[in-house]
Amino acid sequence: MDSAAVTTIQFEEAFQKRDLEKLAYLLSQASATTGVSRAEVAYYQAKLSLIKGDLKKSFSELKNIVHNFGATLPVLSDLTAVSFLAHDVLAFGEYSQKLELEFIKNRNSLDTDVLLRTLIFIGKIKELQADVCSALNYFNDASVLGAGGPFQEKALAQIVRLSSFMGTNNGESAKIYNVLSSGLRVGTESDFDVIHALIILEIRLLGVEIVEKRILNLIESNLSPVDLRQLVCHFLEEAMILEKSPSTKLLQCLSSKLQFSQINAYENAVFSQFFNIGKVEVVPVAGTLDELKRIIYEIQDAPQGPLQTQLRKQFLFKASSLPQDSQKVLLDKWSQCLKSSISESISVIHGDVMIGSNRYAGKNAKLLLDILTQFLKEKTDQLASEKVVANLFGDLNYDDSQYHRLRMAVSRLNKELQQHHGLIQTFKVRYTTLEIQVSLNKSV
Repeated sequence: MDSAAVTTIQFEEAFQKRDLEKLAYLLSQASATTGVSRAEVAYYQAKLSLIKGDLKKSFSELKNIVHNFGATLPVLSDLTAVSFLAHDVLAFGEYSQKLELEFIKNRNSLDTDVLLRTLIFIGKIKELQADVCSALNYFNDASVLGAGGPFQEKALAQIVRLSSFMGTNNGESAKIYNVLSSGLRVGTESDFDVIHALIILEIRLLGVEIVEKRILNLIESNLSPVDLRQLVCHFLEEAMILEKSPSTKLLQCLSSKLQFSQINAYENAVFSQFFNIGKVEVVPVAGTLDELKRIIYEIQDAPQGPLQTQLRKQFLFKASSLPQDSQKVLLDKWSQCLKSSISESISVIHGDVMIGSNRYAGKNAKLLLDILTQFLKEKTDQLASEKVVANLFGDLNYDDSQYHRLRMAVSRLNKELQQHHGLIQTFKVRYTTLEIQVSLNKSV
């Protein structure tokens, strides 16, 4: 085996073990030998920065690699991942698009492992971008091309998770379960996504009681608190859909083990509903809530234009995929949260638009929130103006002056929504009715 192969293997082994000292040593030695190219040295340095958690440095080093040596699939993949971790939505959109184009161009020349790994990676990106059909196509390709190997398990796990999230059944649950469970039995350890998929499948195929045993074992494992919360919440939601209440023993164990101190007050309020023994409510999954909040923050930071439109679609995809009961709980909880802290984001699902901004303050924020909340509660596009005035300004006699007051308030809100979000004439007010009619500004 030549020196280049040895050096590459040493690097890969050190990366797998997250041995930072060994990585630093190899980098210092590699620069003085011919065993590794300059491009490889630069790439390993960027990977080391990423492992250390220095996203800014890693991003800069990866961009320099593209500039000096050209774009490759591994470099573009890491640029996409670092952009996502850094919540840089502009860079995430740019590099994910470049990655897909590079993959399509070189697909036929890739070795099997790189091909399968990239298929799954791009599939996950498509899911984040709310392109569900493309995501499933990538996952299905990886499943077929990787048949019989670990990449098939990873791909099938994504299909199971995404199908469950969308509330669909691909009709092959038992077959997929046999593949995933066989892989789990023969392997020394299993991918988190595979465990997640097994739990989803086992609830429907084997019953809640069987899955409870797996959950209890996972609680005692070294699974991270974030991953554990995601698994637990998905399990509880699936159980509620099947109208199967988890045992008191499991709920008490979860209540004591889950680290609520690591989540914010809003999440804590939502999670706590699971542990009302005897009456466990249907609520959104943990991962979905995290994703919804992340997208809202990104919408706030994104400039006006196609990017904001794409982010709104992501939000709607995530939110509308929740069961109806969960959507109601999500909206109710969000309204309560916002009313107690009016400076936070204002959000509403309506038709095909999501409005999210922290630019509104004081009276404007409360006014917009109250109006939107009324539309949500009534589940209608049209409200009686008299009722809106009563809810907004108190039980007053509705007359011309109150109508004028409502018109001025709505006009102010429409102006701000158009200025900050490119939304034209969000609300239309008449003497008898207030309507919500949202359209995206085509000129933005």
